[in-house]
Amino acid sequence: MSGVANIVAENLVEAYDPSQDPGNWYNPEARPDYVYPDFWMSTEGGQSTWANHVAYNVFIDNDKSDGRLRLLFEQRTNVADRSISGNTVLGAGQEAWFHHLVACGVCSSPQCSTYAPSITAESNAMLFIGAPPNCLNCYPQAPCYLTQL
Repeated sequence: MSGVANIVAENLVEAYDPSQDPGNWYNPEARPDYVYPDFWMSTEGGQSTWANHVAYNVFIDNDKSDGRLRLLFEQRTNVADRSISGNTVLGAGQEAWFHHLVACGVCSSPQCSTYAPSITAESNAMLFIGAPPNCLNCYPQAPCYLTQL
């Protein structure tokens, strides 16, 4: 997902059901390297090589039937510089991960951002900085990504 000023509210993500996956492709236990977030917001979300801002979106009281709902906000390195700012996650049971490029000047790499990042977690939502564990292609520990706010 990418875009600006969306509201995603009161969704229930069902637990993994092996009967709906005869190839066992999406089984988080059988293939831990392929476990993705439940919602993935990325600046690399447009058609072809386009990039989008991920800003001023609100996630309210979304839930997962077998645990915490994982949201990932990620700015990718291989697309035009776009913002991840002004997003809000409201409600218990939601786990927001924030993986954003550091500001230019902080990192000498050309992979830096001209935008100030921001995300707010309220009403018992949890916020983590960095890439979630076992997330394929999330650039964990890349040197020019924020690891703390």
